Amino acid sequence: VKGNFLNANNPFSDDGGLHFDICILNDIAVANSSLLREYSLVDPRVRMLMLSVKSWIKWKKIGNAAENTLSSYTWMILVIFYLQVIGFVPVLQCPKLLEEHDVRFDPRDRMHTIKGFRTHFLTSTNIKERGIWQQPEKFKDTPVSSMLAGFFLFYAR
Repeated sequence: VKGNFLNANNPFSDDGGLHFDICILNDIAVANSSLLREYSLVDPRVRMLMLSVKSWIKWKKIGNAAENTLSSYTWMILVIFYLQVIGFVPVLQCPKLLEEHDVRFDPRDRMHTIKGFRTHFLTSTNIKERGIWQQPEKFKDTPVSSMLAGFFLFYAR
C-alpha cells in the first residue's frame, strides 16, 4: 500500500505504509491472536488499553523482540494478565468457566489442541450470552486512563 494517509489510524504508519504479520503454517500463533481478539471483545476498554500500551511501547521503542525488548505480543499478554488479576476480564481458558459454559475440549478440533497444547477457550460471545461471569460493578465506569495508570503501577511494584 502506497500513498499518504494523513489521518490514518493503526495499522497505518506515518508514511502511509500498512504494517501486518503473515503467518504460514503456525496454528499456535493463530490461536494466540484469536485469544487476544476475544479478550479485546469482552469490553471495548480492553482494546483501547491494548492500543494505548502499543502506542506507548512504540513511542519508547521497547516493543521489538528482534531488538532485545519484549515483543508487542508479550506486552499484550501483560495487559491481559493485569486485567485478569484485577478482575476486569475473566480467564477465558479457566477450566471451571469452560465447564460452566458447556465448552468441552474436543481433540478432533484442530483449534482445541495444537502440538499437544490445549488451546480452546471461551469466546466473548460465550461470556456475554450466558452471564455466568460478571464484571465487578466497581469497573463499570472506570476510564481507560485509570486502567493505563493501573497497568503501569501494577508492573512498577
